[in-house]
Amino acid sequence: MCIWKKSHNEMVDDEKKYRDHIVENIIKSQETFDKVLLTLTSGSLGFSITLIGAIFGFDNIENSCALYIAWVSWTLSLLILLISHYFSVRAWEKTITQFDEGSFSEGNKKEGEPFTSWVDFCNTSGLLLYIFGIIGFMVFLFYNLIVI
Repeated sequence: MCIWKKSHNEMVDDEKKYRDHIVENIIKSQETFDKVLLTLTSGSLGFSITLIGAIFGFDNIENSCALYIAWVSWTLSLLILLISHYFSVRAWEKTITQFDEGSFSEGNKKEGEPFTSWVDFCNTSGLLLYIFGIIGFMVFLFYNLIVI
């Protein structure tokens, strides 16, 4: 998504305000997504470890493969989201450089590339791994609650 269609000099004041509002909301949405996914993933990992120890005990676990898949998925999700933050900073640095060089006027460059694409990839991967972890944990719980 290219948010730099016109230079600031070409926009009238209302357009500048609206554009700045849109960019601000994009940034806030991304920050919120990152925080929510990091919180849910780390919370799920911590909650599952506590739940397993308190209810089942680590010695009485059936179908531990599903549990390990959930834990590995959540851990990878956390790592990928941390990598996403690194790429996000690099994308902003690259965007500033592109803006200062005036390369947005070329129209065919995506701001912050290649880092912007890596941020998108990491965020999507983190979300999918989180969901995969939830599925693995639900399979584990289902199997163990039936056995008990």
